[in-house]
Amino acid sequence: MRDGVDVQAWLRGGQRVRVRRPDSAVMMDSALAAHLKAQNVDLRFERRGQWLGIALNFLPLALVLALWVGVLLGLLALGLVWRRGRQEARVKVTEG
Repeated sequence: MRDGVDVQAWLRGGQRVRVRRPDSAVMMDSALAAHLKAQNVDLRFERRGQWLGIALNFLPLALVLALWVGVLLGLLALGLVWRRGRQEARVKVTEG
């Protein structure tokens, strides 16, 4: 059983290198990062964008709100149609 995560890196010449890093995260202040910097390895730490997480957290709220507004608008439209039908039935006057 292999522990760790595969990491891909590209060298300046365009050559791709695959490395297996341990499960523990490599932080900027870790011993591994210090060892790599001592070997003149350029390290760049990037965080994932947080906007996807924010959007996914607000998605259920947006769906509930859309459902609520949709139901209210549907009931309003049904009430207007029902009221118009009653007015048309009451106003019919025949000449004659």
